[in-house]
Amino acid sequence: MTERIVVWIISVVTIGAAVIINVAHSFGMLDWAAAWLKEYSPVLAAVLFAMIAIILSTVSTRLYRFQNSFESGSLSTRLQDLQDSLNAVSLLEIRPFNSPQEIYQYWTQRLQEAEKSVADLTWGNYPPHYTSTDKDALKAYVDYIPAVCGRGIRYREVMTFPNIERVTRARQMLNHKAHNYHLRYYDLGDHTGTPPLMQFSVIDTEEVFIFFYREPKAELGSGELRLAIRHPTIVRLFLDYFDAIWRVAEPLKQGDDVENDLLDKIETAVRTFSPQKPTPLPTFLRSDSKSKT
Repeated sequence: MTERIVVWIISVVTIGAAVIINVAHSFGMLDWAAAWLKEYSPVLAAVLFAMIAIILSTVSTRLYRFQNSFESGSLSTRLQDLQDSLNAVSLLEIRPFNSPQEIYQYWTQRLQEAEKSVADLTWGNYPPHYTSTDKDALKAYVDYIPAVCGRGIRYREVMTFPNIERVTRARQMLNHKAHNYHLRYYDLGDHTGTPPLMQFSVIDTEEVFIFFYREPKAELGSGELRLAIRHPTIVRLFLDYFDAIWRVAEPLKQGDDVENDLLDKIETAVRTFSPQKPTPLPTFLRSDSKSKT
């Protein structure tokens, strides 16, 4: 900051002196000083050269510091940070889906392409599937899970049990006895008082599927988002959250160790508060169907 002030003062003084001398010379006001200027011209020249030298020295110092900052890595680090930010934006890929059928179909496709692992959070209230195409797509996805595990893919799933449908699905997975399928659960009872819980799945630490986060408040509207997102940081966040849940959940199946007796107890408890019955249509779907008729 001090160097900038010195250069600014010298520049202002030099420019100001030049302007005053030129104006005075134009009006003949320096005729009397001609002899004086001639006598002291060496001194004035020395002062002028000194000013120029100071300015050039300051500029040189600035350039030297700029070069050192680049070589020391501070500037290059900033440029790398900028490049990383641009790369992060270019890596973001979001794929929306209009229906459960669409996301199940794409999910099944990605399971076929999986190479390492799957982390599946299936908790909260059971999402209703109102159309036969949604139900068929769900069945195709669930039926393909044993084939994924048979290829050596580690499949971890965490469930809660709000109704018999979820218990039935868990029993189906345990009966397959796939060594690489692992299941744990949270005991949320009948889920009374629990907030809507988001379900998601991570495949190969590359892509996260996000869906079914409004239940049991589906009547709030039909605009629930279903997304598949590819981005290293976002996927890492969801996987870290899943790992935190996994560590404290209770095992139902770990490798070849299956807790069938525990699942029987869970089913008995669930039947006391959730008898098997058809899922009613939410308000927004009933109103749409009436308006069409």
